[in-house]
Amino acid sequence: MDHVLAVLITLLAWRMLTGIALGILIGAFFAYAFPSIAGANLFLFFFLIGAAFGASWQAAVYRSPNDEQDIDPPISKPVAFVGLSFIGLVWSGLIEFASGSMAVSMLTLAAAPFILGPIVGLRLKRRITLRQTLFTAIAFLIGPALIFSTQTVLADEAPNYSSVRTPAGAAQFG
Repeated sequence: MDHVLAVLITLLAWRMLTGIALGILIGAFFAYAFPSIAGANLFLFFFLIGAAFGASWQAAVYRSPNDEQDIDPPISKPVAFVGLSFIGLVWSGLIEFASGSMAVSMLTLAAAPFILGPIVGLRLKRRITLRQTLFTAIAFLIGPALIFSTQTVLADEAPNYSSVRTPAGAAQFG
């Protein structure tokens, strides 16, 4: 009986599984072809992108006829801000892990609403205003700011900049 259930789930969610499989294949290719760049990080990135693609494809196909008639209540701005801040927190951690740089993480999250906002607006057939884009960008940046402030507060000692290495043969003063 368990096997029948597994086959039924596979048949019903084949779009999701196709997206995950494509993500795994592309990620494995890039991890093998470019191991010096980020290897496993590229694999994880493409796996997540494939899973998101598969989930959105699956959701787009299985819409009920009543979806367009249901009107969702609007979300209050503080709740939306907290939700977007949490999304920024998660993505900033993933981007910082993949790139090794907090600056890259913050720049990526700051630029994402300006790049993806018009694309989402075209997809939803709705105009995305500059105010909404700035709101999203600021909320996204709260995530890395929380990580950075937590790392700074919890640091055992202040950074020691006097131990910076100098090139061989350069004179050291002090």
